[in-house]
Amino acid sequence: MFGKNRIHEPFAIAAIFSAAVTLHAAWMLNILFSRLPNASAYLTLSDRIGPITGMYTISGVLFLTIFGFTVIWLRGRDCSAYRDRVFWFFTAALVAFIILTHPIVYEFGIREING
Repeated sequence: MFGKNRIHEPFAIAAIFSAAVTLHAAWMLNILFSRLPNASAYLTLSDRIGPITGMYTISGVLFLTIFGFTVIWLRGRDCSAYRDRVFWFFTAALVAFIILTHPIVYEFGIREING
């Protein structure tokens, strides 16, 4: 497709960057859906499955949009300066996603104790 048997660097960096942004958006949507019942009802695309359908749809559209813009922006540029930054951004996004999608974190609340 590109004339050589390797993935071009702008394409790879765009994929990693888009995945990182999508992971951040996914944990934020997870907290939003668990905290606001109106948000989960509004974005439920399938009543059988629930609000996860809206979260996956938003995440997919967000990934494709950011990926497209990033590939266009990085096309023809030297991307060696972005390698480490994008890798660490993805690592931070992965750690944040793993921690913030646990029920202990997103269901945490402070109850009022009436004595």
